[in-house]
Amino acid sequence: MLRILSQYVFSLIVVGNAFHGHGQKEDFSKLYKAGGTLYISTPDGLTLNDKASLNGTKIRMISYGSLVLVQKDTQQQVVTSTDNIAGHWVKGKSDIAEGYMFDGYLLRWLPVGEREAGKSYFDKISRIRATDKKSPQASIRDYENGVVYESKIFETGSVTSITIPQNVITLQKTWLLATALFSNYRNTLCKYNPAGIRCTDGSSRVLNVKREGASLIIREEVKE
Repeated sequence: MLRILSQYVFSLIVVGNAFHGHGQKEDFSKLYKAGGTLYISTPDGLTLNDKASLNGTKIRMISYGSLVLVQKDTQQQVVTSTDNIAGHWVKGKSDIAEGYMFDGYLLRWLPVGEREAGKSYFDKISRIRATDKKSPQASIRDYENGVVYESKIFETGSVTSITIPQNVITLQKTWLLATALFSNYRNTLCKYNPAGIRCTDGSSRVLNVKREGASLIIREEVKE
């Protein structure tokens, strides 16, 4: 369903932690700032529409990782929810076109590169505050944006854990980030669920995305 939706919608933005029930509206100025930058976070890309509706005419497909600039728009924000994915329609502009976009699949953070591992991605978007290498088999990186990246290697497998403060990202956006960092769980292998997400790639790998206290946790466990 993610692919189907991505062919109807277009991309943009991370809204705060709140979602206002289906059918409600909210002023543009309370959600987005014109000139703000957002990045398409679905592997298949998203389409720009000529109006804020799934029934709008598709202008063109914009590829994963593309930058979109939020445009000034006096219309109220129309709330949309599909397959548990909540978001708004907003006006945005890529380097090739302008139109209305669904923000349920967009991040404010830079996109994850094709070959970027977890540590290299977080090194790119934030400064390292502290590094703790307990052994060749375990290490922790603490970043200035509040993210903590930890990896452990055991005789029977490995665990990678990423802790992110809830005040900087939503669970929905954390799921998008997780499927970009661990690409083997994308699309049909890993569906979003607001109660928490557990995914498997069909082998000995399991990915969990969930809330724990004031944090959001991405955790991959691999058994040898």
